[in-house]
Amino acid sequence: DRIVNRAADHGMLWVNAAGNYGKSHWQGAFTDTRGDGWHEFTPGNKLFPLEIGVDEIALVLLTWVDWPGSSLDYGVNLFWEGGGGNLTLMSYSDTAQQGKQPPVEAILAFTLPRGKYYLAIKKQEATEDARFHLYSLIQDFPDAVSAGSLVSPATARGAFAVGATNGFDQVQKYSSQGPTADGRIKPDLVAPDAVSTATYGRLGFPGTSASTPHVAGAAALVLSAFPRMSVPQVREYLE
Repeated sequence: DRIVNRAADHGMLWVNAAGNYGKSHWQGAFTDTRGDGWHEFTPGNKLFPLEIGVDEIALVLLTWVDWPGSSLDYGVNLFWEGGGGNLTLMSYSDTAQQGKQPPVEAILAFTLPRGKYYLAIKKQEATEDARFHLYSLIQDFPDAVSAGSLVSPATARGAFAVGATNGFDQVQKYSSQGPTADGRIKPDLVAPDAVSTATYGRLGFPGTSASTPHVAGAAALVLSAFPRMSVPQVREYLE
């Protein structure tokens, strides 16, 4: 985000994809009514469901608002529900955050057996309760929270963040949404995805990464017509 802000301060229009985590994101503050160190996603419920298909991998990212280096130490766990409802720990991420480590934990799990899966967050050592963002890079969450699913560097003040719409100008459900951690409205604009292109053919490809070139191209056309426009003026014109 700091890199993007510096670029914007030097006169660059930085157009950035908002992200595709509107259906695979959850956010919330650490809650532990029982005092056992496990986060409760809802009162008394420590398990967050995750549906993993046959031969699928799991790639899960947990982060919390304590950048750039965190002294709040949390871990994320992946449990499998086997026969009889018994839970088996399949994978976990528990890097020690001691002030210099980033507030990130990530799970990558292969060759998982068929069945129900759950994520759980454990406080290892922290003097305050963090606010989490939980992402799945493969599966959608049954209990997804689209608000706050925007990812860096689209969160940057200097980024012109772009979300995705379909051919009927409806926002795609997977398109990441704001607000940012400090309450700013994002994305700044939406544009269509999955359109015909010379490179990808008639059907194109989905995602905010496909929508972003529409806005960058529109900005280039505006600057061609009005070369004396400043970056803020171009942004305002497009909005």
